[in-house]
Amino acid sequence: MFKGPITEESLLSSMILKCIHVILIGRETSFISDLTSSRKVVQHLAEIALAEVTRLRISDDNSRSSSKRSLCGEPPEAKKTEDPTFSRNIKHHEQHYRTLFIHCVNMATTELKPNFKDPKFFPGPEHATDHGANPATGIIPRAEQKDMSIREAKIFEILIFVFETFFIVIFGIWFTYAQVPEGQIEVHREYGYFRDISIMVFFGFGFLMTFVRRYAYSAIGYTFLIGAFVTQWSVILQAFVETIATNNSFTNQVDLDITYLTNGLFASAAVLISLGALLGKITPLQVLILAIIEPIFYWLNIYIIIEKLEVIDIGGGMTIHLFGATLGLVVTIFVSNDATVDHKDNTAAYNNDIFSLAGSLFLFIMWPSFNAALAPRGLGELRAQMNTFLSITSSVISAIAVSRLANRTRWKFDAMHVQNSTLAGGVAMGVAAHLYITPGGAMACGFVVGIISVLGYVYLTPWLANHRIQDVAGIVNLHGIPGFISAFISIFIAIGAHNNQGKYLGEYEAYYPRGGAQAAYQVAGTFITIGVALVGGLLIGLGMKLAILINKISTENYFNDNPFWHVPTDYKILDSYEEFTHYREPGQIELPRPKPIPNPL
Repeated sequence: MFKGPITEESLLSSMILKCIHVILIGRETSFISDLTSSRKVVQHLAEIALAEVTRLRISDDNSRSSSKRSLCGEPPEAKKTEDPTFSRNIKHHEQHYRTLFIHCVNMATTELKPNFKDPKFFPGPEHATDHGANPATGIIPRAEQKDMSIREAKIFEILIFVFETFFIVIFGIWFTYAQVPEGQIEVHREYGYFRDISIMVFFGFGFLMTFVRRYAYSAIGYTFLIGAFVTQWSVILQAFVETIATNNSFTNQVDLDITYLTNGLFASAAVLISLGALLGKITPLQVLILAIIEPIFYWLNIYIIIEKLEVIDIGGGMTIHLFGATLGLVVTIFVSNDATVDHKDNTAAYNNDIFSLAGSLFLFIMWPSFNAALAPRGLGELRAQMNTFLSITSSVISAIAVSRLANRTRWKFDAMHVQNSTLAGGVAMGVAAHLYITPGGAMACGFVVGIISVLGYVYLTPWLANHRIQDVAGIVNLHGIPGFISAFISIFIAIGAHNNQGKYLGEYEAYYPRGGAQAAYQVAGTFITIGVALVGGLLIGLGMKLAILINKISTENYFNDNPFWHVPTDYKILDSYEEFTHYREPGQIELPRPKPIPNPL
């Protein structure tokens, strides 16, 4: 409470400083986004102050020493006599205060450059200093943050335009349309798979990552950008790898067909998996660094294990899921800190979880197409579709059951488990979906991996976060561990198939190009994938560290859209309004909570 006599000067000074504090902090966090909103907030605070001044003026009983009473309670009955220091009438008081508050509004809503060392505006160590981020909190002064954002935005725009110009030139010079016989039904079948995988990448992955309560714009927007950028970049990289693998000349044009685009979407999926571990912690420039560098290592890995070693990986269990998760976990070490791990906005919200569940449903529906798109036509394609569906439905059952079992204190389901662990069965079939697993075997694999995925979210993810490996979306549980299990499923299937070649009706060599040694090659491919991902993750992490020198996200802006997106007026209004309008400096009068508080924006 306020210590000392309550005078018009002390109350006015306290309220003016409070208004300036609200405006400046509001502008730092984009809570107050424009002049109109700023004026409304200050006007609302002014009305509260005027009401208090009027009540104090009428109830003052000339006992200045007894004025330390609470402003929130009802004042005792007092004789309404005039004190010499309050000789002016009520109307004059109100006009005087309104004039000064208008001056306060005009000062706070212009291009005011605050002195961040001035304790009048920003008291205490919790606020920023003049040079760089506060070492204790990571809060960056507004002027410096603005300069850094401008630099980052310029580099981002230059890279986008340079790479897209490069893509256009290469596509114009090096690629031509593949010649397809007229009326061939294969075109329609391949486009069906391409459409389903496009829905998975752009809608499924995008909405799956909207669970962070103030990061939905970024989750969907970055998914959109990565999907489009990486698909084009991947087509060029695939043509480059195939030209080297087949010893063709780079002067020969490449016949572009739908398979190139489908493989581009697969590469986008790997990058989006890595993004899941980094949600809320990276700038748009860092997102672009990820989109530029990761596909290079993605295709390097494919060149080594698919083109050279002839490893089986029909649905990307190794090259997409295991690779993307491993690389993402390495990169997240470079961008995680105590502030990101304990950040108040690193949490979900009800509406966000609903949209995330919608993404899960679309991924669930389309996953058989994801695993069967590149499978051998005929029985291999059919087995890939059936095995994937049986496995993913089993993981749905086990994940939902274990989700409730894991929370035995309340026996409630966890939306995070339903959003992610239910899909683990699809990943488990990623390597060997087209092989002869048997229906019961596919169901057993999905059931077990669903349980393991939920336990990973319950125990592994918090343990990793405590060791500065913050996996925001839990990609290690949905993609990393299930992808690793998928690789070992293929090892055991390859061992069994060597003794039962008749099951493949004379096509054993087509499914197992290394014959009896296929299992050993599967083991080698698994660990080569992990090794390439580790190297790629280290390089990308270092690139992101350098990007921090260009623009670092201030501590309060982690897991928030507002540093890089225009946000509507209802964004973050409740928390910020409660936080800022009830801020109180040490020794300052505590304002009563108005009943009700109208929406100031």
